[in-house]
Amino acid sequence: MYNLLGRAIHAHFAQDSKDGHLISDNAADTGSLTPKYCHITFTSTQEVLVNGCHPTMVKPYFLASGITAVDLPSGPHLVGQHEVPLIPNSLIRLISETQAHCFGVDIDSKSRWFGGRGSILFDDTFSIPLQLEQALMTCPIRMPTQDELDTLHDNWLTNDAPWDSNYISEPTDDTLPVPLGYSNTLGEVNLLDLDISLSDLGEVTKDSMETDKAM
Repeated sequence: MYNLLGRAIHAHFAQDSKDGHLISDNAADTGSLTPKYCHITFTSTQEVLVNGCHPTMVKPYFLASGITAVDLPSGPHLVGQHEVPLIPNSLIRLISETQAHCFGVDIDSKSRWFGGRGSILFDDTFSIPLQLEQALMTCPIRMPTQDELDTLHDNWLTNDAPWDSNYISEPTDDTLPVPLGYSNTLGEVNLLDLDISLSDLGEVTKDSMETDKAM
């Protein structure tokens, strides 16, 4: 009998490292902060529900603003986010590319390996390179020092204003060939309604795999 391969839902990085990881995500509708590697400048009393990958993983977190340090050859730089959930036990800091785009920050998360720029582009003179690591576009981060917080410029990725991703939808372009079913309101899929269990997948055996190959 063959074992089904597992797939990591969360990014796994060394927990004893002095550096955390910033992860740029073009599928996330919000970013996040980690208090281990981010200096938290403000914590709101407002909570939001964060869905990791399945409705059973939904948890409430407080919105916050925070700043982290990125070490580049030119020296340390500060990068901040407003209006994102503060996740206490997280070892990563997530960037929602759409949330950053709405603030005017250009992010090209296509790896240079595949012909992209692989960078967060604040302007023509300052960018932060991203590197493909474990199939994620990442950058090492660390907690900034007090001297850095006092003397360095803060480069913000998101706006210091309420963020509601429910209102961020582009109108359908009738001139483009798009899959049927698209609308201005895409709706939601409740994975719990699917009621899928591992038993529904059946048993994967060597005999069944050989039969599939023969067909």
